[in-house]
Amino acid sequence: MTWTPAEFGGARFAPVGFDPLPPQDASRVEVLVRDTPDDPEAVVATLPADATQTVVNGTQGSDRLVYTRRYNACGLADLDDTRTRRRRLAFDGGGELILPAADGATDLQLVAGAGGAVTATWRYRPTRGLPAAASWRAYVAIDPAPMDLNTPAATRGSGAGRLSLDLGTFAHDAVVRVVVVSVTDGGVTCTPSDEASVVADAQAPSAPSVRAVATTAGRYG
Repeated sequence: MTWTPAEFGGARFAPVGFDPLPPQDASRVEVLVRDTPDDPEAVVATLPADATQTVVNGTQGSDRLVYTRRYNACGLADLDDTRTRRRRLAFDGGGELILPAADGATDLQLVAGAGGAVTATWRYRPTRGLPAAASWRAYVAIDPAPMDLNTPAATRGSGAGRLSLDLGTFAHDAVVRVVVVSVTDGGVTCTPSDEASVVADAQAPSAPSVRAVATTAGRYG
């Protein structure tokens, strides 16, 4: 994907307490990425101050936050990265750029309720400047079946903060595995959340209990 630095924050990157750094006074521009807002940043390119474009690569089925930081001749950064506008890029199954994705679900938990009912809950924290999650899809697999990301088991509309979604009822002692995906108005989906699992309890009392969450990497995508 080719882009100009102005598309990812503009030319008026300013250090805290200082005037905006004129482009002619800059010494270099760094291109940085984070896979999630909480991940450590990684520098993927260092460009001359007058650079107008670069290429950002992504792996199949992934998405990442991309932003720039400009430095002056003394090596001081223009803007604290927490104030820098970020853009989320998503990549399709072939690693090609697709439209920006919304932030995904974090802290996914499953609640085993009465009669084998299972409810998913997760946290959605939108990042300013990124598309909003217009809806959510939950995908379910029963051990030992693989996760199928083609047909969602349940969906819900937009919301913020702690969200929940009823997934239906399951056989007693079934190991229910779930991932959650956000969807923008344009139909762009984010990378699936970490996988959570719970044992369905058809003999559970009326008051539901939260079971331990198991996270599995590399089982899809």
